[in-house]
Amino acid sequence: MRRVSGFGILAFANFATCGLGQSFMGEQGKLSISNLGPLAFILFAAPCFLADVKTIRKQTVAFFLLFNACALVSFALFMFRFGWTPNVPVLGFQDVEIIFMLLLAWYARRNYEEFFAVAKAGIFCCVLLAISYGLYQFHNPGSAKLNIITFGMDDKSQAAVLFCCLSYIVLRYYDGWFARLLSAGLFAMSMMTLSRLPIVFLPVLLVTLSKRTRYGWIVSLATVCLVAAAFIVFGDVLTAVFRAVDRLTSVSADDATSAHLLLIKSALEMKFGDLGAFFFGIGPGNFSKALTSFPLDIHELEALDPALVADARVGRAPMHSMPVSFLLDYNMVIFGVLVFMALRGFRYLVKARRTLELLFFATLFAASMFYSLHNKPYFYLAIVTIVIAVVGPLPEEEPERSPLARPEEDSPPLPAG
Repeated sequence: MRRVSGFGILAFANFATCGLGQSFMGEQGKLSISNLGPLAFILFAAPCFLADVKTIRKQTVAFFLLFNACALVSFALFMFRFGWTPNVPVLGFQDVEIIFMLLLAWYARRNYEEFFAVAKAGIFCCVLLAISYGLYQFHNPGSAKLNIITFGMDDKSQAAVLFCCLSYIVLRYYDGWFARLLSAGLFAMSMMTLSRLPIVFLPVLLVTLSKRTRYGWIVSLATVCLVAAAFIVFGDVLTAVFRAVDRLTSVSADDATSAHLLLIKSALEMKFGDLGAFFFGIGPGNFSKALTSFPLDIHELEALDPALVADARVGRAPMHSMPVSFLLDYNMVIFGVLVFMALRGFRYLVKARRTLELLFFATLFAASMFYSLHNKPYFYLAIVTIVIAVVGPLPEEEPERSPLARPEEDSPPLPAG
């Protein structure tokens, strides 16, 4: 048996615990088990990185310093204007995610085989932990908020998107029927959370299944037909388990969509209706304070979602839209840099003809329009995993030079898993 390095053990721990998002301190805090893995990885990997690389790229340092300086300016501006306490913990949380993402990418590029092995084992462990939490919540309905199964996360949509991302990763980068069954199980778990976001991921999963399976579209079509037949025959029973299916046609789902659209509308009014918010941003994590401090009419929003407005008054309401959250939280320079980086990523995928990765990122972006995916580390785990995969050749593709490697280096071949 090949010995696993310290990097591998900590990478495994991050994948294994990324679904444990419930806070240690209940609703009063945000620190969870899933936050500890990135911190441990940074403490271990940062000294090794500095010893190996010796110097850090100027562009990386410049972006990191600019990101923090702009956030502190936003905090100071609205502290004097409205008396908001600077949301330093959220800024620190985002700093940790940025550093963790870069260090994980550095480790994985140099240890393809180990990284993909520990990632697969970590995902399997994550599933086992999520199932144990789900069974407990299913048999003890009082332990789940509003009787919604969240599988150890603190929000149904966080759990749903986590499972969908992991489902795609397993289906895309690992071979064998065990990987196919694991991917199907992850998607089934996502449909048990009541969130409607898994439906957004269904097309990319079916396309990936068709590309990664010997009989292609026949298997995908047969899968759809079997699932449809099962719901026709056992509709009531399956709808009770996979509650997202029932929510797709319910009135409450329409109310939730309307509330999310009103949130986006309110954020855009704040951004473009206030000079301070437009030029400087309101600062990371300050949406709740802004929603209840800016001169906005939130009566319609409160009628549709009174719980969200109540959470906003105590500083716990999310934006529910990652792109709009970036636009509102950061100044136009930082937002422009983030957009530029995203467009460069899409451009590379197009030039490299990575059709499945391009479709996945487009799907992830579509889901992020109605949920703040960047608030949990699993978002970065998913992003990093895909980025690591596309810089090296997949088994069925021709080798090509990695755009991230130094000019004298070629990327090592990507293992089949």
